[in-house]
Amino acid sequence: TGANLRVYFKDASGNYIYNGGNIVKYESKAVSGSTDWTRLSNYFTAPANTATIQIDLLFTGAGTVYFDGAELVYGRVLDNYYSNENAGFEWGNLDNWTMSDLSP
Repeated sequence: TGANLRVYFKDASGNYIYNGGNIVKYESKAVSGSTDWTRLSNYFTAPANTATIQIDLLFTGAGTVYFDGAELVYGRVLDNYYSNENAGFEWGNLDNWTMSDLSP
């Protein structure tokens, strides 16, 4: 249980990419318990036939979780967090982004 992030890869047809019969995905370690703001990060290499990626911010268990400042960084070095204008989506979603309500 806890909060974590997961990344899926999709091909040009929008299908999940498989390797050896399993969906290719990367998942961070979960953060659980009462904590202050904690940085979740994960490094991954996208398969060659990746056209789009899906990033899920997940929480399982009881309680409340807040995600803030999600960003995707290209490269091998994770720099300091840089604020994102429109971080609260006050100006709407970015092109090709979707917002999902996963509440039960």
